[in-house]
Amino acid sequence: MNERHIIVLGTGNESFDELIKTDLEQHDIGQVVSKINTRNVLLKRVLETSATMVIVGDDLIGNDGGDAEWELIFEELRNISVQLRIIFICDRPEDDLFLAKLTLYSIYDIFNNGSLPADYIKQLSKSPEFKNIARFKKNAAQATEDMVRDQQEREAEKIIKTGIVPKEEQVIKATVPIYERLLIPPQLIVIASAYEGAGSSTLMRMFLEYLATLRLHVGLLESPFSKPSWFDFINADAVLNDSQKWQSWHKQLSLDQSISSGHDISIKDVIYIIRNKQEVYADWDLMKSAQLVGMARQIPILFYDLSSNIDDDRERIILKQANHILLVSSYEPVRVNREFKRYEAMARLIGREKITLICNRSTANLEKNYGKELTSSYQTDRAYFFPYLENALEVTMNGDSGWSELPEDKYESIEGFFSQLAGQLIGQEIIEKLKPTYREKKGAFFRKLFKR
Repeated sequence: MNERHIIVLGTGNESFDELIKTDLEQHDIGQVVSKINTRNVLLKRVLETSATMVIVGDDLIGNDGGDAEWELIFEELRNISVQLRIIFICDRPEDDLFLAKLTLYSIYDIFNNGSLPADYIKQLSKSPEFKNIARFKKNAAQATEDMVRDQQEREAEKIIKTGIVPKEEQVIKATVPIYERLLIPPQLIVIASAYEGAGSSTLMRMFLEYLATLRLHVGLLESPFSKPSWFDFINADAVLNDSQKWQSWHKQLSLDQSISSGHDISIKDVIYIIRNKQEVYADWDLMKSAQLVGMARQIPILFYDLSSNIDDDRERIILKQANHILLVSSYEPVRVNREFKRYEAMARLIGREKITLICNRSTANLEKNYGKELTSSYQTDRAYFFPYLENALEVTMNGDSGWSELPEDKYESIEGFFSQLAGQLIGQEIIEKLKPTYREKKGAFFRKLFKR
């Protein structure tokens, strides 16, 4: 062996660590300068000690990120040094795809039987050899493909999270000023229907218009994978001066063009980034989704409508990055139960703490008799019950907002509902400070605002 190593050690078992430390130092492999008990301190210890060897075990406590967490750690270690010798101890079959991935990080010492072989000191006393990992390379091609995809996902997640600064000075043509100088954190909020026809579009259009009356800058982005419905739903033809020249952001990205200004639609101070009704995309990829959402994050409070595609794997990255998911359902037991497995898949992916259930078309009797049963089915304590609106479907089919024909006796209850929901999503203190901007204009003028 050419050098005496500086070693960072952490298998997840203190007794095992002590035995390894004794072996390494007795056989003059090197000196253990740091023993760690969690994964998240590994990089720091390597930098602090200028370590030349790292010995870690699969049982080392992490942040529940599993194999993906290990991959990020090993990628960072390789960024620190390509010469750093990494030894990984685990209890896995040799055809485990993760072990094939480790070989791609130039890890030549993998002990996969849950312990160290009797001759491991002999292996570590020599320079790394390819023959030691040849048996793990069976799935190298699949491992490479997975790693490329994982890297692309991380890039896409970063774009979605931080947004994209447009090349043009102003891509979104309209903005709404904040009434007061308040710290309003950017939000990405997903709207989902538990099943097709749950009424999420009607409810969300009214909610967006409510938020706009608070002078919050809000917008809706239509998923590229759902059925294109928002163009007709907001009667976009009547708003656009020349719909023949209008081209959706989705269309521009599908043609590999930069998004240009003038192609969002503003109605009642809500920005809509939607598709034309003929637009369906079969070859839409992950990076296009990232660019679409990243550019739309110029809108501080952005709603992403994935319609009823709650279990579409192509939406997984959006669900993971969302601050909140609003799931719209109802009391229809047959439809709810039929689609419940799809909800379970989403809940497992992102965690129920992000999900708020909105029960649409509710009444006092329905909520009293079946509300607990519904929230129990969805395993949530965070549920809102939206009042039943008799003529909502007829109104929205004409391209109008649900506010336009709202009965006089419904205004206060609908306003209270949206105020509560907004408080949860954006912060009750912020909503309370913004409320005077519409309370002062309540009554006839307030109703006129929603009917214009």
